[in-house]
Amino acid sequence: MLMGLMLIAAVTFPLLGARAGLEIVNLGTAGNFAVLAGSGITVAGAANTTTITGNIGTYPTPSITGLGNVMLNGANQTVNSGLMLSAQIDLAAAYADAAGRPATKSYAPIADLGGLTLTSGVYHDPSSFGLTGILTLDAQGNPNAVFIIQAGSTLTTASDSSVLLINGAQASHVFWVVGS
Repeated sequence: MLMGLMLIAAVTFPLLGARAGLEIVNLGTAGNFAVLAGSGITVAGAANTTTITGNIGTYPTPSITGLGNVMLNGANQTVNSGLMLSAQIDLAAAYADAAGRPATKSYAPIADLGGLTLTSGVYHDPSSFGLTGILTLDAQGNPNAVFIIQAGSTLTTASDSSVLLINGAQASHVFWVVGS
C-alpha cells in the first residue's frame, strides 16, 4: 500500500476528449512519475512485494519508508529538486482539475471497488475507497475513455487486488485523486 499520494497516473498524453466529453487530466511534468508525493512515500509489506514501473519522487518532504520493499523499474528522482518542484507545481494543477470534476456516480462512504466494472466517468466517495479483488475499467471500445476515481480521504488496497483494463482502456487515462 502506498501512502502520501495525491494522484497516481502512468504517463501523460495530449488532451483527448472521451465519448461523453470527459477530457484527460493534463499532468505536465508530473506525468513522468508513477508515484509522486509531497509529504513522503511509505511502502508497507515484505521485501520486493511491490513493483513500481516508472519514476518515483517526493518533494518537499524527501522521506521514503520501505523502499527496500519495492522492485523499482525507474528512477528515484527525489534528489533532483528542480525537477521535483516543477513536477509538484504541475501535480497541484492536475489534482485541482481532477478533484474538481463533477461525479458521474457517487458512493456511500468507504465503498469497495473490488468486483465492479466501471465505464468512462468520474467516481466519487466523500470518505475512502477500498479495493479488494479486481476492479474492471471498461472503455467500451473508446481509446479516449477517461476514468477518474476521487477518494475524499484514503485509498486502501488489499495485497491481492488489481485493476483490469478492457476494451481499449489505457492506464494513462486512469486518474486516482486521493485526499490524504
